[in-house]
Amino acid sequence: MVSYASQEQLEIDVRDELLEPDGQVGGEQQIVDYTTFFFPAHGVFARRLICGPTLKSYSRAVVSLCEVDGNNVPFRGLATMSVANIVPHDDGILEIVGALQWNSDIKVRASVLWQ
Repeated sequence: MVSYASQEQLEIDVRDELLEPDGQVGGEQQIVDYTTFFFPAHGVFARRLICGPTLKSYSRAVVSLCEVDGNNVPFRGLATMSVANIVPHDDGILEIVGALQWNSDIKVRASVLWQ
C-alpha cells in the first residue's frame, strides 16, 4: 500500500454539510478536449503531459489510468493504480502524480479529459 502521510498526520475530515457548486450554476457543461498518453511506470511516478492550448490553469481535469498490452489494448492486470495529484497549467501542460503498485515498469494508458 502506498501511503503519503504517516499515521500521526492522518486526520479524518467528515463534514455533514451541503455544499453549493462553485462557478457556473445551471446550464450545460461540456468536455473541452481529451487526449491519451502511453508510458511505462511503476511505484510512485510523476509525469508532465502536453495537452495543448485549450488546457488552462483554471481547467477541471480528470485522469484515468489502465494497463495496456503491446498493442495498446487495455486489460485488467494485477497491478493497482491511482492518481494522487492533477495540476493544470496555462501553457497546456498537465502535471500528474500517481502510484502503480508493481515492482517493475508496465505500460500504462492515461486518459485525460478537461473542461
